[in-house]
Amino acid sequence: MVSFRQVGLLSGSVWVLFHVPAIVVAGYHSRAPIWFGLVVFAISFMAISFVLAWLRLKSGSVWTAVLFHASHNLFVQDVFDPLTRSGPATQYVTTEFGLGLAFVYSAAAIIAWRYRKGL
Repeated sequence: MVSFRQVGLLSGSVWVLFHVPAIVVAGYHSRAPIWFGLVVFAISFMAISFVLAWLRLKSGSVWTAVLFHASHNLFVQDVFDPLTRSGPATQYVTTEFGLGLAFVYSAAAIIAWRYRKGL
């Protein structure tokens, strides 16, 4: 049997590694340095993988994670980013590659971790 920690780490690693070529080669990144975006993206999506694992295990369905991912893409990329005024620090704080999302997703991961026993 695989532990909750192993599920989160494995799925998060696969998710991050899947996106690395797009970030490095295909221009899928913010205007911050690519190394910064890679580190913050990895932190954000390793963290949120624990939330998605919790949602999947609690609901018994993969659709909760699918809907979360689709909602993330919609709101972060198509709603919040266009509404954000650009400034010198914007790319370091906002977008999928900013510290703001890393902070929020890390906080959500801590909550999922605390409630993992009920799975």
